[in-house]
Amino acid sequence: MKDVKMKELLMQWKNTLVCTGEFLWKWIVIISKFIWKKIVIFSKWLWGEFREFANGATWITVVILGMLCFSIFLLVIVQDARKMEMSAYTEQIDSLQYVIDSLKVDEQINFLMLKAGEYAITPHHETNKITKDSAASLLVDLGAWYPDIILAQLQVESGFGESDVAVNSNNMLGMRKTNSRKTTQIKNTDYKGYGKYTNWESCLIDRVMWDYEIFGAKQPSRETYVEKLNARYGEAEGYGYSMDRYSKKYRKYL
Repeated sequence: MKDVKMKELLMQWKNTLVCTGEFLWKWIVIISKFIWKKIVIFSKWLWGEFREFANGATWITVVILGMLCFSIFLLVIVQDARKMEMSAYTEQIDSLQYVIDSLKVDEQINFLMLKAGEYAITPHHETNKITKDSAASLLVDLGAWYPDIILAQLQVESGFGESDVAVNSNNMLGMRKTNSRKTTQIKNTDYKGYGKYTNWESCLIDRVMWDYEIFGAKQPSRETYVEKLNARYGEAEGYGYSMDRYSKKYRKYL
């Protein structure tokens, strides 16, 4: 008896779901047809308006559209011309800045050459040896960018004048013989491939000149300076970083 009632209940639920589904589907179809009809009507109206506008367009409209297109074309040309003009101005400014920087470098190097000349005509004796204090004083007077690093180089390269190269050629900093830049080295003279100097002051002056030849008139950041020492000065790997570390102990002399 219970099974019969359960089957009847399930059939009623089934019939209810089927009726509900049919009702919903009927309204979905009705609404879809209504929306589609409106879309078709709107499309026909829009197409009719467009054809009416096209048929009623006059030569004035065509002229206005042509002028608008031509104006846009001219605007693009003018913008390109301005960009080219600005690029030309930028190149001229860069060129002038390069000339100015070159003149500044020449001015500094000429000043250093004069200082070297002054020390060359000053009598030197055995008592006038390089010391940490005298080297620091000269580097500050010359306006060296990072004198503490150069003092560290003096210790590493020659022990402040104690190395064989320093004793025989006044080369305190391991500066190689050069013919590619202005230098205070004695012309056509070297010692074991190292530049030879009249006195230790000339060697320090040449070291400062080397900075201007490498970096130009503008002082580089300490990081850039150290990296350039790695690449261009020392033969040992990490030379510049080592000099930067050693330099801390020599800052007290400045």
